[in-house]
Parts: sequence; structure tokens; C-alpha cells
Amino acid sequence: MRLSKTLIICILLFIIIGARWLPSQEESSYGTYATNAINRAIDLLEEQRYAEARGALIIIREDASLYIYHPEALYWLAQIEIAQGNFLAAQEHLRTIYDQFPQSERYEEARYHYARLFYYTGNYHAAIRELSGFRSSFPDSDSVGNSYYWSGLSLLTLGQNAEAATMFERVVTAYPTSYRVDAAQYQLSLLRFSQRENNLLEIVRWTHEEYLSLLNEVEQAAAETDQILITTSAQQLPEEEDPQLLDEYRRQVERLRLELDRIRRIEVADIK
Repeated sequence: MRLSKTLIICILLFIIIGARWLPSQEESSYGTYATNAINRAIDLLEEQRYAEARGALIIIREDASLYIYHPEALYWLAQIEIAQGNFLAAQEHLRTIYDQFPQSERYEEARYHYARLFYYTGNYHAAIRELSGFRSSFPDSDSVGNSYYWSGLSLLTLGQNAEAATMFERVVTAYPTSYRVDAAQYQLSLLRFSQRENNLLEIVRWTHEEYLSLLNEVEQAAAETDQILITTSAQQLPEEEDPQLLDEYRRQVERLRLELDRIRRIEVADIK
């Protein structure tokens, strides 16, 4: 059966166009090399052989022919820097993914780690801002729960305890499977304990102020009564006055002095 000219042309076009999409032997070889090198670097990272892992990834990063593997290399270079506490260097790698490879599979993770690392660099306001931006861009990400935790820590460090507690509560209630849920629960426990401690200190403070006020009143009353006693003693009581009035004044003064002594003993005991 003879093929029509149109069918022959279609078959030839399919072969030509399809061939362009199939990796050449050289391209396939490059891909295998890059994949193996990245996997090897990950193994070296787990073994804490950071210099060797970094060297393998830098080779890929600097090879223009391996451009499609650059985001993966950058991501693991960032993980090496994080493991060594070089957070600014890690952010540089993550920011490159952020800026140059928005279609990369590592883009979402790069945004998350870039944002949370602001906490480690001490830029807490930036951490709060970037983590909020991450949640807005990736509301369904598996890292959203963790992002609330890092926002909470940043707020806590800034002294915004109520706002921090809200973030930790969000992790516990809305993201119970989050990797950071136990840590969030622990932070909530600390905040609640701290609040109770502050409440007790406030009670003690007010009690002490009330005590000082009472002490002042007693001392003032004792002084006034002493003055009355002195004045009354210096005067001759009229015959129509109750002859027991002076004795009553003396009893009042004695009661006040006894109360004053009692309060002062309490004060000494508190100091000890």
C-alpha cells in the first residue's frame, strides 16, 4: 500500500521534531554526572564532610552546561552553610534560587528557608515580614506550620509575648502534624508559666505597697495619739469630764504600738 505524500511529510516532521526533544547521548551523560555528583554531595553533607560536599556542588554550579541543575546545587550549598552556622552565606544561595529560578522545584523551599534564616541572623522584623510573605505565596505548603513557629520565636525575642503566643497556638491547633508542634507547645508552656509568675509578682508588689501604706498609717496614728496623750496629760481635766478618759487614750496608744511592733516583725521576717 502506498503512503500519501502528506502522511510521509507528517512522519518526517514528527521524527525531526521529536529528535530535538530527546536527550543526546552527551546530554544524558551530563545529566547522569550531575545527578550522581549531587547525590554524592548529599551523602558527604550527612557525613559532615562539608568541604568535599561544597567542592562537588560548586563544580556543578559553575558549569553553564548544567544550568538546569543549578537550583539543586544551590539548595544543597545552602544546607551546607546552615549546617556550619553560616546563615548569611546560606541566604545568598537561597536568594539566587529565589531571584533566578522561580520555576524551580526548589523555589518554595528556598523561600521558606530564606525567610526563617532571618531569625538566626538577628533580623527579627525581616523574619516576621518574609515568613508572612511566604505564607501568602504558599498557603498550602507543608512548611506553613513551621513558618508560624519561627514567626512566634521572632515575636518572642522582640518582647511581643501575646503575639508570639498566638503564633504558637496556631501551630498547635491548626498544624498538629507540623515538625515544630512540640517545640511550639513547649514555648506556650513557658509563656504561661511566665505569665503566672508575673501575676504573682504583681500581687506581691501590690501587697508590699499596701503593707507600706498600712505601716505609714499606723506610725502616723501612733504619733498623733502620742501627741494627744501629751497634750491631755498637760491639761487638768474638768470635773465634768470622764476621769477614765486619760486611761482610754493610754490604752489606744498601747494598742497602736503593739500593732506597729507586729508589722515591723513581719517586715524583718520577709527580709530574711
